[in-house]
Amino acid sequence: MIVLQVLLIFQGILKVDSSKDADEPCPDADIQVECIGLCRAEYNRCRLLCETEYCQSICDREYQNCRDYCPCGEKCKEGCVNCEHPMCPEIPCDDPCEGRENCETFIDDCAINPSRENLITTVIASVNHVTSVDVLCTHVESSTGMNFVHMTNMAMSGNAGQRFFALYRQPDCQSISLSFAYPEICKFFSQADDFECVPGEWNTFKLEQRQDENDPALTNIVVSIDDTIVAERVAATHRVLKGDELNVYASNKWNDAAVDYSIRNFFYQTFDEINYEPCVAVDPCEGKNDCTTFVDSCEMQPSYKNQCGRVTAEINIVVSAEVKCSHDMELGDWTNILQLTSSNLQGNPGQRFFMLLRHKDNQQLQLSVDDPSNDKLWSGSGYFDCVPGEWQTWRYERTQNSENPIMTDLSVSLDGVTVFSNSVRTDNVYANDDLDVYLSNRWHIAGSAYAVRNFYYQTSPKIHTVTDQDQNQQTKI
Repeated sequence: MIVLQVLLIFQGILKVDSSKDADEPCPDADIQVECIGLCRAEYNRCRLLCETEYCQSICDREYQNCRDYCPCGEKCKEGCVNCEHPMCPEIPCDDPCEGRENCETFIDDCAINPSRENLITTVIASVNHVTSVDVLCTHVESSTGMNFVHMTNMAMSGNAGQRFFALYRQPDCQSISLSFAYPEICKFFSQADDFECVPGEWNTFKLEQRQDENDPALTNIVVSIDDTIVAERVAATHRVLKGDELNVYASNKWNDAAVDYSIRNFFYQTFDEINYEPCVAVDPCEGKNDCTTFVDSCEMQPSYKNQCGRVTAEINIVVSAEVKCSHDMELGDWTNILQLTSSNLQGNPGQRFFMLLRHKDNQQLQLSVDDPSNDKLWSGSGYFDCVPGEWQTWRYERTQNSENPIMTDLSVSLDGVTVFSNSVRTDNVYANDDLDVYLSNRWHIAGSAYAVRNFYYQTSPKIHTVTDQDQNQQTKI
């Protein structure tokens, strides 16, 4: 009877073992064999003491669980690396900052799983830095986004420190995005999107931000994944975030944590700033009433879908911008530099309230403005040459006629010379609607080789007319 019971136990072991055979040799095979042997010995003891099938099923589960935690088991797939089994020797964790100056390690070579609101430390934002983290990919179904790591100055909007460095898993897909501070766009951060990571593989996400050695007034931003460059940007150094205190999370407190992933070698290295002559910003709205500045006297380059604000269309307005010309962009596409537009794009004068385009077949520029008297509901200034490296001032004024306020005068000027004018009925003028402000828009190629400065929008009160008074009286009646 005892012999038969031992044979049944041995058959059970073989049955359980066969489901966990490794496809590859275990790097810690000696410890694995010894560990599994101890699991089997405990399994034998458990089964010999059992008298019911239920008891035997518990033995089976405990044996499998024991094997899972052995080196190269389900819970320790890399052998003794990142395995907490007591039979594994303590493996010293390598420091990614070893041999690097001015470097701080947040997570060393021994991996951890991100957890919600895991604040590791705080550091100071530097112009010149390298920030890097390794991620072990897995596939987890989730309809919400997940965060791995996040460095932030806690400013939720309008600040380049909002996403100084942040790694996310996108909702409803397996791709990973790296967000990083980029002060040349109005939301102050950019992204390297849609990296599809392979389950079981480690990937290195790195952000390198360094001043240009030949022109330290500019800072080069490079994003790489496994040493392959996936995004490059250039920013004016005076706009780059520095000196702010940054909270370092793995992961943050606003998103679900990527708890099923592993991260390691998370570090931040800084370098000395190179002296340069910074641009001193002057606000073009200074001294003006009811004025909104989009870009001050320090130039910015247009970029795709770069929304810089929202204003309300009024009757009496001035829109002005200075543009530095360039011939560095290929022809063949209409190229947008800046635009004020309503969200209703069809059959609406607000579609081209103020839009500067480069022609698709030459280097000339045209400013389009709203014009309710035109069948297209907008009129253009005509096309004008621009000389590379030189600045032009484009200005649109829309003002009620002081002697006859039921009429409104439209005027477009280039460097102070009127290039388009018209007069329309005031009650037909596009007003009282929101306008999105772009540098540049989301429908054309962005004029990224151009530069813009002193871009602003100013309004003045409406002159009420007899028609307005009649309408108000009818409303009261």
